[in-house]
Amino acid sequence: DDWTDPPTPVDEAMLKSIKLSPQEGAGDIFMENVNVDVEPLPRAMSLDAYMNISEANIGGMLNGYKKVARTEAKVSGVDASRFVYTHEQGPLKVKALAYILIDGRNAFIITCSAETSAYDKYEKQFEQIVGTFKLK
Repeated sequence: DDWTDPPTPVDEAMLKSIKLSPQEGAGDIFMENVNVDVEPLPRAMSLDAYMNISEANIGGMLNGYKKVARTEAKVSGVDASRFVYTHEQGPLKVKALAYILIDGRNAFIITCSAETSAYDKYEKQFEQIVGTFKLK
């Protein structure tokens, strides 16, 4: 309930929505976040094909990237991929949970990120937030 919008507007060309966790004190330098991105696809493709391409690309974009798990899931009654990975963001170690689903010629990517040391504390809340996602 107390998650907020970022202090600067979201570039909607990149992200459709982002929410930040409350800061847990002066020493909290990473605000856990949930964001939703919509990626238009150049052609119709299966979720598995999209995930294979995404996994191949993500390693080149994130420092210290490591895949933790990829499993099948459902989001809003639609087949999805549940993808967990870690990476480094400057001096921080980050763990991310992403749900990816394909609807027509769009990929919807819901990504939840926390410092690796705090991830377990937020995982249930991340899952609850993803559970509210609805395709129109």
